[in-house]
Amino acid sequence: MWPLIAAAVIVVIVIFQRQPSSFQDMLSQLNHLVAFCYLWIWKRKTGPMFGFEFNLKNLRKLGLKPLPEAELRENPRKLNSNLNATDSVGFSGTNQSGEVLVASINRLHDRCSEVVVYLKLANGEEYRHPVQPGCRVYNTDGKTFSAGGLKFEVLEPLKRWKITYNGQLRSTSNAETDNMVNVRFSFIWKPMSNYLGFPHDFQPSILSKQIGKQQNSFKDLFSTLNSIVETNECIEQFGEIHGNVTVEQNEEKQLLLRGLKHRKHGIVDWNSISKDISIKGITEIGTQFHLFQTFTNNSESSSILYGYVCAPCNTIIRHVHKWSSNLIEIANENNFTLTLNAGDRVYELKVEFENNAFEVFHGQNWDFQNTVYLCRFTLNGKCGYGIMEIGSKRLGQNPLPEQKSLPQVTEPAIKRCDKLVVPFKDILCQSSKFVGGKGSSLAMMTSIAYTSWKQRQFRVPQGVCITSTAFDRHLEDNPAIKQQIKALENVTWKRTEGSLVEECERTINVICKTKLSQALKTQLRTNLEETFNVYDNIKFAVRSSAIGEDSEELSAAGQNETFLGVSGMDEIYLATVKCWASQFSHRSIEYKRQNGQLLNGGMAVVVQQMVPADVAGVLFTNHPVTGSRASMLISANYGLGESVVSGASDPDTIILKRNWDDTLSIAEKQIGKKNLKIIMSDKNGVTEQSVSPEEASHCTVSDTMAIRLGQIAIYLEESWGTARDIEWALQGNEIFLLQSRPVTTDAKFSEFDIIHEFDSAHFTDKEEYTIANFGEVFPGAVTTLTGSVITKLIGVTVDHLMLAKEFRHRYDPTTDVGLMLFSSKFFLNRIQEKFFSPLKRKKNEMSKAVEMGIYGRVLDDDHIQEIAFERGDNLPFRATLKSFMATVKGLILGKKWSEGFKQYLAIPESEEKPAQTIKELYEQIDTISLAAYAAATDKHATTTMASMLWNLLTMKMLSHNEMSKSLYADFAILTTNATDTESGSVPRNLKELAACIAKEVDTTKLREMSEEAALKWIRENTVHSKTFLEQFLKRHDHRGYKEFELYSYTWGSQPEKLIKLIQNMLQSPSCYAIKEQTDDDPLKKLQASMSPLKKRILSWLVVKAKMGVQQRELGKSCLIKAVHIARKEYRKLARLMVSEGMLPEEDLLFFLTHAEIEQVIETRSAKLLQRAKQRQKLYPMLDSFKYNEISVGFPIPMDKANEKLKVDRMSQITGFPVCQGVVQGTARVIHRFDDVHTIQSGDILITHSTDIGWSPYFPLLSGVVTEIGGLVSHGAVVARECGLPCIVGALHATLVFKSGDTVLLNATKGIISKIET
Repeated sequence: MWPLIAAAVIVVIVIFQRQPSSFQDMLSQLNHLVAFCYLWIWKRKTGPMFGFEFNLKNLRKLGLKPLPEAELRENPRKLNSNLNATDSVGFSGTNQSGEVLVASINRLHDRCSEVVVYLKLANGEEYRHPVQPGCRVYNTDGKTFSAGGLKFEVLEPLKRWKITYNGQLRSTSNAETDNMVNVRFSFIWKPMSNYLGFPHDFQPSILSKQIGKQQNSFKDLFSTLNSIVETNECIEQFGEIHGNVTVEQNEEKQLLLRGLKHRKHGIVDWNSISKDISIKGITEIGTQFHLFQTFTNNSESSSILYGYVCAPCNTIIRHVHKWSSNLIEIANENNFTLTLNAGDRVYELKVEFENNAFEVFHGQNWDFQNTVYLCRFTLNGKCGYGIMEIGSKRLGQNPLPEQKSLPQVTEPAIKRCDKLVVPFKDILCQSSKFVGGKGSSLAMMTSIAYTSWKQRQFRVPQGVCITSTAFDRHLEDNPAIKQQIKALENVTWKRTEGSLVEECERTINVICKTKLSQALKTQLRTNLEETFNVYDNIKFAVRSSAIGEDSEELSAAGQNETFLGVSGMDEIYLATVKCWASQFSHRSIEYKRQNGQLLNGGMAVVVQQMVPADVAGVLFTNHPVTGSRASMLISANYGLGESVVSGASDPDTIILKRNWDDTLSIAEKQIGKKNLKIIMSDKNGVTEQSVSPEEASHCTVSDTMAIRLGQIAIYLEESWGTARDIEWALQGNEIFLLQSRPVTTDAKFSEFDIIHEFDSAHFTDKEEYTIANFGEVFPGAVTTLTGSVITKLIGVTVDHLMLAKEFRHRYDPTTDVGLMLFSSKFFLNRIQEKFFSPLKRKKNEMSKAVEMGIYGRVLDDDHIQEIAFERGDNLPFRATLKSFMATVKGLILGKKWSEGFKQYLAIPESEEKPAQTIKELYEQIDTISLAAYAAATDKHATTTMASMLWNLLTMKMLSHNEMSKSLYADFAILTTNATDTESGSVPRNLKELAACIAKEVDTTKLREMSEEAALKWIRENTVHSKTFLEQFLKRHDHRGYKEFELYSYTWGSQPEKLIKLIQNMLQSPSCYAIKEQTDDDPLKKLQASMSPLKKRILSWLVVKAKMGVQQRELGKSCLIKAVHIARKEYRKLARLMVSEGMLPEEDLLFFLTHAEIEQVIETRSAKLLQRAKQRQKLYPMLDSFKYNEISVGFPIPMDKANEKLKVDRMSQITGFPVCQGVVQGTARVIHRFDDVHTIQSGDILITHSTDIGWSPYFPLLSGVVTEIGGLVSHGAVVARECGLPCIVGALHATLVFKSGDTVLLNATKGIISKIET
């Protein structure tokens, strides 16, 4: 079908095409058309690079979980067979302070990578990778983006990357010096634009025109087209780089940069590229652009010129289709101007080069020279900063000698092992799946022990491994062990009660009573004879080697037993059984429990010849504390290494300085006390021996030997491609290696990383954020799980309403646009907030209504309106129309939805499925519960918009185009006593419950009981009160403080919290007295005068406005019920995961993302659990952070001490009246919800904000003051329902006043004052 349409299009265009001036011109036109049809058909056939879709029933397509194709394309990919194959990722970022980071890794064949690192700080200091101007680095791990000290890790495809470096960089700031300094940085990258995937997102009309001009035959044409769509894939995203840099021992410095991420997989042949130019930058208002031109085949006419401009609101990406000149024509000028036609816009770009530039040579022979310039520019008058790269062929040879990588040490892929014992030299012994990490490492070291480099020679003591198959067979032969392990699992994973210590001891005893099978004994003797010939007088180390230990994810060092100096077969048999048993020691079991591992994960045993060492110790190729690869640490003591690893003696410490070229020198020595050493006993075992003071005063390792050890360690590091932790021994002048494991501490997240791990991108330095409204809905910080699903789905809906996701060329959820997360706290982007209403340079009534809904007032922020207009005035009319129609839909269907909301709330929760597995429950949450929540979110957002429109029309009728406090007061009068809102019904129902209890029981006796006892007494000894209580819990069991937070508990799960409140209410009948509503006409109380017709219209609008509030509150209650259903299912999932040993405790689940939970279920990832523990530890601190209502720039928590100094002399605060009245009383200032129980009858509550969790306490209050909030915020709605004087937006009220102050709250004027007594 499509080919026929394309052919028809070609014919029509050719017929009506202007007359060609020559045959070449005609051929070019024809090529253009053929290329266009080819690319257009290919693009239609393949679709977008990633299958995102605004589908609320599919979390992956919605962007809340990684798409499989995104994981594939973002993570390191297998290189194809072409010698010029490449797999690369690069990040560049700059800021207005002149700070710069350029970092890239280009993975090549043969464990080689091209690495670029350039860092410039605000003080002018510049640092470059030591291999520059070259960029080749050898002996990489061949699997990850890690080379030359630089490492990139995908945290979440298309959304988060971790960028780290730890090692030496060349300081080039001083022309007279060229010294190496230790630099460490850790950044997290997150996107601030939607992705562009090439060739999928190329515009066929633009690309085909260029291709058509350059090809002379159809063969060349189709060859070029095939190369474009099949050879390379690229993903580009602009983003933010945020993190810390430390140079030498100087103070850590925070950097926030913006720039481009470029991910590429395919082929790059530097010999085929003659010239290349690229300009990328970001303006002060966040507009992003990338322009590039590549020349091939040494021809000035054979090039690809392409570019795009991306609006910061992420709505539109414009591809450049017209250029005032080629980039190459102006690239050599220091300053130039370029005019671009992109989409329907014309851009004028003025570029000014800075003096800073650096060069990088690509290719084995430095075939291509790339010069990187820092530049400043203006784009349509808006200033910006960025990077320009100019590349060209380089003549001459690489001045450095040719290098090659060592053969990589890798585990063989072995699926099955029937052998019970294997020697180190057997290739099967290299598989950690069957011999554990320790055994596998020894076998692989044995395979590389003898090299042609004499200075790096070492030996590995010979030995054999008893495989995990042997232990599995032992379990089959001894059912009592399997039964005891099951009992241990039940206690460890909290399935049954019992002492874990005692159960561990019982398991060890059961195992130690068993004997090895005859088959195992025979194979063990046979292998020892083949390895040693005669072994009767040899002393062995019998060492546990658990499956999974000594891996990159889990060390497990020292968790299981090692027996030294073992001699004789009987002793080896006994030691083997003890090694098996040791994996069930309390120490080992607790380690596994904390890391979510199986208790019986498999155990092998190493039987290795011991070396009567003179000196032994450990060596780290990266410093174990700082992680720096520029420092290697050696710990050593006389005798066996056991005294070092066990901490029994204070060893010598030697620091080796490792230069970028791997030359070593002694940097530091610390002579330890070495008061004892461990040596082999004449009999079995080892013994401790004192070290003489004379001997202890000397260093155990000579400088020459330390250097030799360092060189061997580098050799091992290069062989594996990762940093190593090595155990070694010296006997005379000979070096023995006893272990080599990967370092597991280098990639750990710092506290800063954890705090900002999920932060949204900060688009510009002028960005503003607010917690108004959202600070009330999400008080405090959100947990990781809540942030990954509950608030993320709200964010998707908010972005959808703002049109930021709806009117781009495809749905792309990779970037947070409206609802932003910083330090686990949610904010609304004030610039993007303007997209809720049609954009104008000046505020219109709709935008004012939006502000009234969010802040409770209209703000003086014309500069924000102007920036929003500049960002989004390009939105098509259909966008505004769709937004309006969505609101109208809410108006029309609001009543119908309300009935649906009521029915949903009345549905009893389904009973739990008893036989549900972990995977089944996760799948249910994933596909049903969260989908229901997403649908509820969408409807609630629409009803909220409809409610805002009714409020707008009501206020419009009240005002004369002026937003004043008197208008707010009049609106509050009209909306007081809104009919049966969900929030307002809570205090009213509680009063009814308290009144019923007061009639039915002895209140004095009830108040003296504990909350638990009082609850039980009411349920067992009353009739009407029990009925009232159960009805309340049935209606409101899903509500409570922090009700959007999955980690929190609701009234239904903790009803005793309500009982405590009722006990307080029963102290005074006034607290539960229900005021009768009067029939007074509220229109008579208004300050504004109006005609009878206007009053009639206003009366109708007030009814609609109250109905809008009711519908919005019903929708919210449904939304919270959906959250509560998910909360209960997550709690059940947590219990199941603890019962299967996947989690050490239930609460830890809430510090994993929804996608990470699936990973833990599939893989039992210890690394994710450790990160979750870090998040859990920091959560209380993040939850305590307070922020100003509006933050300018990156949100920073308030410094309470400084804020207190500003307000110390103040005695009066002004806010905005939302429920009129005047009251004098005692201030009750509450900073934390945990202190809400201190409220006394008649108090005036002063707090930051309230949510429905505060509603039960409103009957005790005589007035309410909040620092943030609006006319329709929780505090305002419930205060009007209860008739309590209330003001909102009273900034700093919690600092000016303190509990116990006598205050006067004038909620008619919006003032609260301190009264001196």
